[in-house]
Amino acid sequence: MFAMTSNTEFQSSELTDWFEESYRSNDAGSKLRISPIRTGLSSPVARVSALNASGGRDLFIIKKVPALPTPEHAAYEMLTLAGLGKNAPQLLAAIPAPEGTYLVFEYVMRWRRWPWRELKYSGLVLDTLALLHGSAATRISPASHDYERELAQLAEESVGVLDSAALAFRDPRLIQGRSVIRRWVAELQAVRTELLLDSVFIHGDVHPGNVRIRSSDEGKRAVLLDWGRSRRGSPFEDVASWLQSLSYWEPEAARRHDLLLARYVRASGMAAGITREHRRSYWLAAGSNGVAGALIVHLTTAMYAQNDNARRQAIAAAVDWLRIIRRALHYWTSPSNRRFGTA
Repeated sequence: MFAMTSNTEFQSSELTDWFEESYRSNDAGSKLRISPIRTGLSSPVARVSALNASGGRDLFIIKKVPALPTPEHAAYEMLTLAGLGKNAPQLLAAIPAPEGTYLVFEYVMRWRRWPWRELKYSGLVLDTLALLHGSAATRISPASHDYERELAQLAEESVGVLDSAALAFRDPRLIQGRSVIRRWVAELQAVRTELLLDSVFIHGDVHPGNVRIRSSDEGKRAVLLDWGRSRRGSPFEDVASWLQSLSYWEPEAARRHDLLLARYVRASGMAAGITREHRRSYWLAAGSNGVAGALIVHLTTAMYAQNDNARRQAIAAAVDWLRIIRRALHYWTSPSNRRFGTA
């Protein structure tokens, strides 16, 4: 029998039975080694290694989700149908259990720890997003949770967290941001209505922690991890999520922001270059992302930081998102930047 080690979240006879069946030719004393992964996700995630026939260890990712059907499980099935299976980890099993469902994925090894200093790899992610947004996935994407209601709740929570952080730190940048975010949240429903006029199937959470570059005989390929927030939305929600998160950590990506944005516009077949409407959609999407959890994460991190340096970094990240929201508000309210065909 296989013996499960460490994490009680994954103490499941159904999960053990699946690994035992998959490795039935191995020694009976083999153990599964489970290492929990700390993420911002509500669903428990762990890396698992299992002894294989050659004496080495195979790696997997296990995620515990509610009972099927779930949007994430449906997304992986849909990606395969749309011919995009190689741009996501392979879903090896969906194991029902009384306490929920265990999704078992292949473990995608990093080709390089931080490939993003080279723009061609950052651009490869944008090419992959263009492929996703223009694929059959958009036509066959399943219904998901009510993201718009969730976003409205997160936006209101963002206002409250910012109020608390501004009071706690007395940082003038946070204090000034309070009026900006209130104006933005008041307009958010109308903003979302415009963004969803051009909705496609999106990943919903594209950032460096959710992307791997895989190297094979076929060349380099961008693999997008964690499709738990996949849904229909504006394609620029994915693009802005990628470029803004990357720009914060990688100076070269920040300097070449427009070059990378133009690459997506061309790869998606929208135009030969960035238009005024593209910029408007991009910044509106970025502002929407800011109140979808990003601001909450950084402000909460600042309030519970263990040292001054971590606190300063978290506040700086929050201030950067307030800058993005301020710019989004400018694009929304400026008459010269209105979308064609809107009042």
